[in-house]
Amino acid sequence: MYIHLPYEDLIRRRLVNLVRLTCCFFYRVLPPGLCTRLAYSWCGRVLGSCLVSPGDSIYPCDFGINLRLSRDDALLTGIAYMGRTNPLETELVRKYLKSGDTLVQIGTYKDGWLALVGSSAVGPQGHVVCFEPISEYAECLKRNVNLNNRNNIIVEQFAVSDATGNVRFAVAGGNSSMVLTDKPNTVTVKSVSLDEYVRSKKITTIDFLIIDVEGAEPLVLKGGRRTLENSVSFLLMEVIDDFLRQSGTSAQQLVQTVIAMGFHPYVITREGLRSWEPGKESETLNMFFTKKEIML
Repeated sequence: MYIHLPYEDLIRRRLVNLVRLTCCFFYRVLPPGLCTRLAYSWCGRVLGSCLVSPGDSIYPCDFGINLRLSRDDALLTGIAYMGRTNPLETELVRKYLKSGDTLVQIGTYKDGWLALVGSSAVGPQGHVVCFEPISEYAECLKRNVNLNNRNNIIVEQFAVSDATGNVRFAVAGGNSSMVLTDKPNTVTVKSVSLDEYVRSKKITTIDFLIIDVEGAEPLVLKGGRRTLENSVSFLLMEVIDDFLRQSGTSAQQLVQTVIAMGFHPYVITREGLRSWEPGKESETLNMFFTKKEIML
């Protein structure tokens, strides 16, 4: 049966599809960091407000995933345009996770995209643990987990730090952090160290660990040293020098800390993984680390 759409709706759909194809093209030819800045720019916000409905909507995404997001979150993550976010990291999760594995993601935000992708990869026999300390974000994350009927995902409302207790947390959307203190809105949240959580839950193996905590990565590593040295096979971690310098360290120091824990470091490029060396950066905001060296 052929459904006749009103002329305005037909034009709008074609325009939206054109913009999505254009954004996918730009993501393939421009540095991802530049694409993010363009999305945050005045032009990106105006264009997005014209093409995406206001308020929360359910966005059909790649791999059969559906996400309920606000207009701003859908645009700034790229979900509204590309049907996924972090495409290069997405392929790493799909490649290195297998059925029955355990995935832990620290800093999941509202969408939980990589956790949902990983949930499919590990299957019903596997486990996914998501840490999201801000109540509003954790509730959105839980709704997206339930929307996709993922029974193998647990959402823990803790900040992962170097100690168990309470910490002040700056609330600033995707840049919420324990260490970026220049944000006007802060809340007190419960914190836990990775070592303490793993011990209390009797987790023996973390096959894949994701850390995305906006400059607080050194605190996570400090509180999870035993786990990282003995239990983690693959590590995907955000490495942003500007954020790390605000917490008193640097990207190179952070990488050296991970190397000292027995990992091999790799930068992420569109052509695949490349061995890291001082001064060499990923094409994304993340780096990949493995216990066993990868033959490139």
